[in-house]
Amino acid sequence: MPFVVTRSFHLDTWDESCRNKAKEFWQRQNFEFTESSDHMMQGKRGTLVQNFCCCDPSRVTSTLTITSLEPNKIDAAIVVNTTFQLWSDWDKAFVQLEMATFESYLLFDDAKETSWKEFRKWYNFAAVRAYTTFNLRGYRMTTKERTRFQEYLQLSMDL
Repeated sequence: MPFVVTRSFHLDTWDESCRNKAKEFWQRQNFEFTESSDHMMQGKRGTLVQNFCCCDPSRVTSTLTITSLEPNKIDAAIVVNTTFQLWSDWDKAFVQLEMATFESYLLFDDAKETSWKEFRKWYNFAAVRAYTTFNLRGYRMTTKERTRFQEYLQLSMDL
């Protein structure tokens, strides 16, 4: 079952420099763009083989679509193919944080490095906790963890 994260926001303008900035951001997130025009960008990352043998959400098969039907508004969506994956709350939060960071990067030139540093620390801790307890603990976020990362995401986390 795919996991979908969407985000819509307004920009001053969706011009060539902004499109290049968006492309640069997502390429750092392992996306390769397959289609690009003035009003749409589409990229992919990962393969089914990586889905089978990789636990890193930045390597899981995903499709990114960015559209701009209005001159100063963009809609972005990531569809993650979770086939062969045990998709945890933390993996979902990873993709949601990617999308929140994208908005922040385009609007404020802020890559949320502090948020990512803390998130990765907790993400790695949860992964170790999940693996050492055979997913009895660490697979789900606690209420405290949800609250902490909700402010980073600036959206409600439906995990």
